[in-house]
Amino acid sequence: MPLVLLLAAMHSLAPEARDRAANQHRAFEPSKHFRIVVFILDSAGKSEMFDPALMPFLSSLQKSSLSGRSRSCAAKATFPCIKSIFEGREATMGTTLQDFSAFASSRTTWPASLAAMGTRLVVASDHTLNRLYPHAFVDALNYEDLHAPLLERDAFVYRKARQWLDDPSIDVLVLHIIGTDKVSHEYPVRGPEYRQKYREVDDFIREVSNRLQPDDYLFAISDHGHNELGGHTEDAAYLAHGPVFPADVHQDLNAEDLLFFLSVPYGLLLPANYDGQIRFDLTRLAPDAAEKWLTAQAESWRIAIAGLPLDQAQARLNEEMLRRGTEDAHANAIEAAWRSAPFWFAAALFLTGTMVERRAREKSRARFLQIALSALGLALVSMGWNWAGWIIAGTTFLRCLERFDIARSLVLLLAVTILGAAAFWLFPAGLSWIHDEAHRPLAFIAFYIAAAVCGVLFTRAYRPASWRIAVADVLWIMALAVWLLAYFGPLGYSLNRQGSLVVLAVFPIAAVIAAGGLSTFFSKPALLLPGLLPLIWYDVESFNLKYPLVDRIPELLPGGQWLVVILAAALFVLPFRRDGRRAITAALFVAVWLVLGLFFFQFGLSKLVGALCACLWLAGCLELFRRAQLPVRWFALVSAVFLFVLLTFFLNGFALSHVDFRFAANKIFPFAREVWRAPQLIAWAAAKYAFALLPAFAVIGLSPAGPRVWDQLLLLGWWRELTIVASALGLAIFNARGMRDLCEEEIYFWTFLNFVLFAAALMAAIASRVRPHPADKPPSPAAAPG
Repeated sequence: MPLVLLLAAMHSLAPEARDRAANQHRAFEPSKHFRIVVFILDSAGKSEMFDPALMPFLSSLQKSSLSGRSRSCAAKATFPCIKSIFEGREATMGTTLQDFSAFASSRTTWPASLAAMGTRLVVASDHTLNRLYPHAFVDALNYEDLHAPLLERDAFVYRKARQWLDDPSIDVLVLHIIGTDKVSHEYPVRGPEYRQKYREVDDFIREVSNRLQPDDYLFAISDHGHNELGGHTEDAAYLAHGPVFPADVHQDLNAEDLLFFLSVPYGLLLPANYDGQIRFDLTRLAPDAAEKWLTAQAESWRIAIAGLPLDQAQARLNEEMLRRGTEDAHANAIEAAWRSAPFWFAAALFLTGTMVERRAREKSRARFLQIALSALGLALVSMGWNWAGWIIAGTTFLRCLERFDIARSLVLLLAVTILGAAAFWLFPAGLSWIHDEAHRPLAFIAFYIAAAVCGVLFTRAYRPASWRIAVADVLWIMALAVWLLAYFGPLGYSLNRQGSLVVLAVFPIAAVIAAGGLSTFFSKPALLLPGLLPLIWYDVESFNLKYPLVDRIPELLPGGQWLVVILAAALFVLPFRRDGRRAITAALFVAVWLVLGLFFFQFGLSKLVGALCACLWLAGCLELFRRAQLPVRWFALVSAVFLFVLLTFFLNGFALSHVDFRFAANKIFPFAREVWRAPQLIAWAAAKYAFALLPAFAVIGLSPAGPRVWDQLLLLGWWRELTIVASALGLAIFNARGMRDLCEEEIYFWTFLNFVLFAAALMAAIASRVRPHPADKPPSPAAAPG
C-alpha cells in the first residue's frame, strides 16, 4: 500500500510545462555556411575522453579547442542528461524513470529550433534522441531497429555518418555513440575490449574531423562518466572545436552551459528557462556580434543592460537568470510538496494504523467503505484530479479511528505531522548549519538530548514496570530517531555522522546492560560482537567508502585468502555447534553462498568475508537481546539498521553509480530495444544484492524473535522511506548544496530493500504455518545458540 501511494504521488507531480516560445530565435545571421557534427560519447567522462592512451586524437584536439569537465545532470542517466545539454536546464524530478522510455520534449530545444529555421539535421541514436526530438531530423538511424550485438552497432553509425557527410545538404549531424557506455557495463574498465572500443571510436572521430572544412564545427560531449564498475558518475566532459572557440583553453562547466556554446555559431538566443551561464569570455565571437546578441537576449528576458560594457552586461544576465532559476526551482519544489503531501500523509497514517492488531469490533461495512473510498481516490488521481489524494488521506485516518480512540488518533496525527515537519523542513533548512564543523558537536548533542527527552515523555505516558525497562525504552526511542532522521546513511556527510553505527555499536550494549545487567552482557554471545569491526572501521573518500580490515584480503596469497574464508565460514557455523543438524545445514548454506557469491554473482572475497563476520555480530547481539528479555521491537530496529549498513558495505556507499550491472550483461536476453534489456539488468542487480543479504536474513529468521520480527521490519523500512521522501522534497526547497541527490538515490535503495523484506516476511509466514518456529515454544537455555 505505501508503494502504491508513493507511485500515485509521483503521478500527481506537475507535468513538464510547455514553453511559451516554441523555438530559440536568432540575434544575428552567420556570415558563412558551415556544418556541425555533435558526438554524444555515452558515458565517456573526462578521464576517458582526454586520456592519450584511450583516445589519442581527441586528446590531441584539446590544443586547438575549448574543452574541460562537464558536470552532468544529477540523475546521471542518459535521458535527463541529454535534456540538460540540448535544452539548457536541469531535468525535472522523476525523469530518471523515463530513461528507458523517453517521450517528446515539450520545452524549447536546440534541435527543434534549428529545424524550424530550415537547417537539416540527422541523428544516429537509440530511442533517446529519436523520441525526445522526433520532428527535428530529416533522417534518423535508431540502434534499436538493428539486429546486431550491442558493441557492433556503432559500425552502423559509422557507415551511415559517411553517407550523411557525402550529402552536402546535411547541415548538422548528431551521432550518439553508445558503445563507450555498453563496453564499460559488459567488460572490465581499462581492459582489452574496453581499450579497443575507445580506440575505435577515436579513429572514427579522427576520420570525421579530417572531412570537415575550416569553417565547420565539431563537438564531443558526454552525457555522464563512469567508475571502475561501469556505474554512472557526474564526471562528464566536452570539447568544442571551431572558428568561434579559442585554442587550448580548459574550463570546467555544467551540462546546462553547453546549450550556449551550441547556440553561439548560429546566433541563437537562449530559452526563458535556461539554467546555464552565458560565457562570451570563452569564445572568439566578434565584439559587435556579441553586443548584438546580449542586447537581443536582454530584451527577450526583459533585463535592463543598456550602457553596460560587455563583461558587465554578461554578468548582469547571469546574475538575474541565476536568481530567477533559483526562484523557479523553489516554486516547483513547493508545488511538488503540496501535490505529494496528501499521499505522504495517507501512507504515514496507513502505517500508523498497521502498528496495532485489528480489533474484533471493526465492521466489514467500514472496511468496505475504506476500500471503496481509496479506490475512488486513486481513480480520480489517475484522471488528473490531484485533490483526490486528500480523500485517500481521510480514508486512512478513518482506519486509525477504528483501531484507536479519537484522542489517540488525534495525538498520532499530530506526531505524524511533527515527524513530517522535522524531515521536510527542520533538518533540511538547518543542514548547512549542521555541516559547519564548529556547529557539529552542538548539533549532535542537541539531537540526542531531544531524542532522549522524547523517550522520557513516552515512558512516562505508559509507566513501565521498572527503571530498567524505562531506560531500554528511552534508548530505543533515541535509536528510532536516528533511524528515521539520519537520512544520509553512515557517512561523514550524514545528519548524525556516525548515527547508524551508534545504533549498532552503542545502543544495543547499553540496552542489554540496562535491561539485564552486567552479568547478562558478559556472556558467551558477547564474544561475537567484534565481528562488526569490518563494517564500522572505514575511511570516506568523497562519497565512497573504503574498509581497511577487509580490503587487504585480495593482497594476500591465494592460500591466505582461502584460509581467511574458511575461518570466517567456521565462525559463522560456530553458534550452531550444539545442534548437529543445524550445524550441517549452516555449513552447507555458507559453502553454497560463498561459491555462488564468488563465481556467479562476482563479489570479492573481502566482501563475503566481511559480511559473514558482521552476521556473527548480529547473531550474538540478538542472543543477548533474548537473554536480557528485550521486546521484539529491539530485534527489528537493530536488524533494520544492520541490513542498511550491510548493503552499504557491499556497495561501498549508498549510490546508484556503485551498483554492479556488468555481471548480468551475459545473463540477459539480448533484445534490440533498451526497454526490454534494462528491466532484466535491474532484476539481476536486485537479485545480486538480495543474495548478498541472505546470511543476515538467515540469522534474523533463526533468532528468538522468529516470525514476529518481519512485520516490524517492514514497518521500519517503509517509515524510513517516507521520511527520505519528505527530506528529498525539503532539501530541494531549503538547501542548495545538492544533498537532495543523495536522498533521491536512497529512495531507490529503500524501495528495493522493502521489496526484499516483504518477500522475506511472506516466506517466513508460509514457513511458520508449515512448521512452528522455536521461538513459539518455551525457551530452553540448552537450545540457545552461542
